[in-house]
Formats: sequence, C-alpha cells, structure tokens
Amino acid sequence: MKKKVKKYKRYKYFKVNPKMEKKMRKLRKEGLSYWQISKKLGVSEITVEYHLNKDVKKRVKIDSANKKYPKKKVSKKKNRDYHKNRYHNDQQFRKRQLKASTKSVKKLRKERKKLGLCTSCGGERIDKRWFECESCRKYKRNNARKIARRKNARRK
Repeated sequence: MKKKVKKYKRYKYFKVNPKMEKKMRKLRKEGLSYWQISKKLGVSEITVEYHLNKDVKKRVKIDSANKKYPKKKVSKKKNRDYHKNRYHNDQQFRKRQLKASTKSVKKLRKERKKLGLCTSCGGERIDKRWFECESCRKYKRNNARKIARRKNARRK
C-alpha cells in the first residue's frame, strides 16, 4: 500500500507586484475578507494581510530585524565595569550622565513643590514659607556649619 502524501497548494505568484497590491486594496474596499481575496488572487491569506495591514507589516519587519541581528547578552558585571571605566576616563560621557541625572532631580523637585511637599525628601512641610521640611532644613544648616569650619581651619 502506498501512503497518501499531502500536497500543499502552490500559489501562482511568488512576489506581489504593485498591480496585485492595487487589486488587493480594491477588493478590500468592496468588502471582501483577506481569505476571499487570497483565493481570488492565488496568494496566501497572510500575504494579503501583510500588504493591506500596516501594523502587521511593521511587526514582521521588526521580527525579521531581531532575527538577523540578535542583541548580544552582556553580563551585569561587565556592563557595570564598562560604565565605571568610561565614567572615570571620558569627560564628555561624565558630563552627559550628570546632566541627565540633574534633569530628573529638577523635575522631581518641581513636582514636589507643586504638591506642597518637601523638595528634598518628599515629606510634609509644616511651614509653607520654606520648600524643605524642618528636618531637611536642620540637616542643611549643620552641613553648612561643618563646611564653614573646614574652610576656617584651612585658612589657619
């Protein structure tokens, strides 16, 4: 006995040309489904969907790009070491990093200020005249005194 071998349907076209694409669009406007269009033109349903749906086209392109150029996996330690070395050796990189971090801090402080919270720690402030809560103000005062003492000690 011979085994029955399934034959897959061969399609007429291997590549879709602009004329076919126009036909696809026209048939779609008439209200036909992807499946009906594929039967009429002799192409697969997925091909019709690819050429008529922008989202599918984008997704397919992204997927194929990821397959061609997969992301290299780098260990966390290597990545950390790379950034440390680059931060200490490259001045432009350091400036960019500092700029990015100060931008985010400034945004955070603005948001806290709008909400009526302490700009440093985010806690509730008792006196509305100041932007910091009492504990943050004390901490800043003490630090300022320490710095002043150090400066005076250096002068002597």
